[in-house]
Amino acid sequence: MSGNQENATTTFPESPERAAAPAPPGAGAVWLLALLLGLDFLFAVVMLATDKNLQTDFGAHPAGSMIAGYYLHWWGVLAIAVIDLVAVVIVGFAASRGTPSSGGVWRRVSIVAALWAALVAVAMVGIVATYSQVGFSSATDFAKYLFVPSPYPYSLSYIPWLYDGMLVVDLLTLAVAVWAFVRYSGASRTRPA
Repeated sequence: MSGNQENATTTFPESPERAAAPAPPGAGAVWLLALLLGLDFLFAVVMLATDKNLQTDFGAHPAGSMIAGYYLHWWGVLAIAVIDLVAVVIVGFAASRGTPSSGGVWRRVSIVAALWAALVAVAMVGIVATYSQVGFSSATDFAKYLFVPSPYPYSLSYIPWLYDGMLVVDLLTLAVAVWAFVRYSGASRTRPA
């Protein structure tokens, strides 16, 4: 073996300053946010496609009528799906284009994801107050329809646990977004100058 080949494989120890500096966190938390937002999008799309109560104004309009599918709650779920899809693209783009020095961008993405997840979770629980719009006699009955993972009596075809699943995913998204914000905030303070 020649001397040049030996030098090519020789490794040099890192300086003590570099070795002691903690590595900045990667984009894992941001990718997890994108995954959760994508899962929320899928829940919303499946709900829009399968929930006959949403599609027919809870049976008030026949499935083939001009009004079917245009019920206010249906539009709300559609808005959630569209915003989730846009968020997946933005968060995924931020994660794929980021570097360990992207903590500031990742923090901002985390803040927006946390705010969106909190808004959706509050809206999903708050929708119970609209029980009279959908023909329920009480908020308790509407809450049973939304949050009990078994079919509500006398309702049209729907997948009962989808609403619960969306709420759980939104709460997980909120928790991960807060964790990511804290994680990337700490990274910006510990990064060497």
